[in-house]
Amino acid sequence: MAILTPADANTYAPDVTLTGDALNSALLFVQSIIESGKGANRPLEVTEFQERKDVNIKAQTVYFSHTPVLTEPTPVIKVRLGNIMDFSRNVISIGDWVTVEDDAYTLDIDGRLNFNKNFYRQFSYGFLGTRGHFGRHYTSECELTYSSGLDFTQNTFEINQLKAAAGKILSYIEGNNSMPYKGNKRLKVPFREFEVESSDKVLPGTIPDELFLSFVKYRPVIL
Repeated sequence: MAILTPADANTYAPDVTLTGDALNSALLFVQSIIESGKGANRPLEVTEFQERKDVNIKAQTVYFSHTPVLTEPTPVIKVRLGNIMDFSRNVISIGDWVTVEDDAYTLDIDGRLNFNKNFYRQFSYGFLGTRGHFGRHYTSECELTYSSGLDFTQNTFEINQLKAAAGKILSYIEGNNSMPYKGNKRLKVPFREFEVESSDKVLPGTIPDELFLSFVKYRPVIL
């Protein structure tokens, strides 16, 4: 579901006068800039993500890039050991991917995945890259398939707060004569500002950064 629906616009942007197709197009435009690098820099609706990440060898932890991580559907987590050196500085060759069971990890609210080290004794490599009970047992790489995002049909404080912020952006754009849906021919959306070309004039507009503060906290975590 979109961040704002036409019905939501009546509540969160009551001063906007657009209707019909013009309003629908405006709402899509607002969502596109909210999810651009100026705002969340990611889709905010529930979306499936796939990523491959290096695991912190000592801590046996890794961070999902996108939060919140949904538990339904259950994330699919695969791990393997390889491309690192053992205690004798011999390179351990890459092992096979192994799917992690649900009870072999914990997931923190901040998106940190904590692996249960004992679980990996049965398939990871130890000292000198040999199988067995010598040395440490850990994983060095993981492959994550999971869903992350927000359900904008819910009536929660978080969802209503984001809808209100999106409504402010919609109102700002139209109120500053920068809405590109009143007979304009073409729209350009660079990284931080947009330029609207109409049949008789160009109306440049820059949306203040403070209007995006509610969305930047959902930006992907790069670690």
